[in-house]
Amino acid sequence: MKRLILLCLILLTPHTQAEEFTLLNGGALAFAPEHPGQPTVLIFWASWCGYCMKEIPHLKEAQARYPVLRWLGVNVNKVAEDGNRTVTERGITWPSIADPDLTLTDRFGIRGTPGLIVLASDGETLFRGRRTNTAFHQALQDASQ
Repeated sequence: MKRLILLCLILLTPHTQAEEFTLLNGGALAFAPEHPGQPTVLIFWASWCGYCMKEIPHLKEAQARYPVLRWLGVNVNKVAEDGNRTVTERGITWPSIADPDLTLTDRFGIRGTPGLIVLASDGETLFRGRRTNTAFHQALQDASQ
């Protein structure tokens, strides 16, 4: 009976495999979007997006304040080199996934840049918005506890 219960628990427990994503710099990153395993901040951005560029200093400050969170950019440029150049020029410190076909962007229902999402380690969305406002900072604080 104990074995049957254990087997049922194993079968009913969600097992999310990390997916392999290509980074702007050509590297790879394993990430499970629906169950990240640690609190994660997703930053959907493009090099041509003026509002995205205005948010970068605020996001850098927030990253310095909440270093326990995983910070991950999702760049929607069609050409990865355009995004990678912006990473260098703006001193962006978080890794950015190249998402030219909007695959990850669509999965999260992002319709325009910038887009900010704060995920709990179990994948629960704690914040969804476009700016680093009070609700965003509250979600960062909640996620870091």
